Amino acid sequence: MIDPNTEKVIVSIRGVNFDIPLGYFFHDAAFAGMAWPVPSTVRSVERSLVVTAAIEGLQPWTRNTAAAFASGRGTMRIRLAADTPTNWLDNYMKHRYDTLYESSLAGNLDGLKGYGSKYGGKNDVFYLPSLPPQKPYLILLCNDFRPDSRMCEVIFDYRDGIVVEYAMPVWKMKHWRTTHQSVMALLNGFIAK
Repeated sequence: MIDPNTEKVIVSIRGVNFDIPLGYFFHDAAFAGMAWPVPSTVRSVERSLVVTAAIEGLQPWTRNTAAAFASGRGTMRIRLAADTPTNWLDNYMKHRYDTLYESSLAGNLDGLKGYGSKYGGKNDVFYLPSLPPQKPYLILLCNDFRPDSRMCEVIFDYRDGIVVEYAMPVWKMKHWRTTHQSVMALLNGFIAK
């Protein structure tokens, strides 16, 4: 029997090797009727993968964190992807740059300024560290920003050729930097030594 608390999935994305505890693959297991992915001793090469962590502490699924995972509301899905088609994030930022305008809807966050987009909805807010956007990119996107919104999307250049996306609860936005640093530490902790 596969134990998600002791087994690891070993993968490579764009030449970066990751050893990820199986408990972070709850998303995959849930869609397969709670059949956990089969751990392998051979490192597979992937274009993308999704890990799921408890929002508080970014812990994997365990019997102790199972309640947070049961509804999905207590979890954060983090997607790592090769930046393919080539440089999609570069192209996205070049396209969006011309459509951005200063937005007073949500103001600024620590180190980020809020912008609206001509192509977005009237309540969409893009938080960026600077204009024009500069690499490494970091975007916080809140669609239909309202008090009852639940999640905002974070997209950033993680490593050369790897882009990461995750959803951050709106209630964590004020302290986005702490959450972001925790996500970075989690991902860096997955890198094979």
